[in-house]
Amino acid sequence: MKTKAQIKRSSAITCYVIAYDIPDDKRRTKIHQVLLGFGKWTQYSLFEWFLSRKELILLRSKLEEHRWPKRTACASLPCVPTV
Repeated sequence: MKTKAQIKRSSAITCYVIAYDIPDDKRRTKIHQVLLGFGKWTQYSLFEWFLSRKELILLRSKLEEHRWPKRTACASLPCVPTV
């Protein structure tokens, strides 16, 4: 049985930012549509999301379905608040 701390950690929401560069227009459009379903489009190739761990796993599986290019210049980072 999970403890309260384990349940809280598994349902915690984290802010993520992803930036990418995909030269192929068709592939970039498909990836863009997937990303729109999960978060906010902030700039041309920059998205921001507030996701639980479960949502992050779902997002990654959706990107793999659309054959996220292995050679894509991409960074997906959790945001850490500054004090």
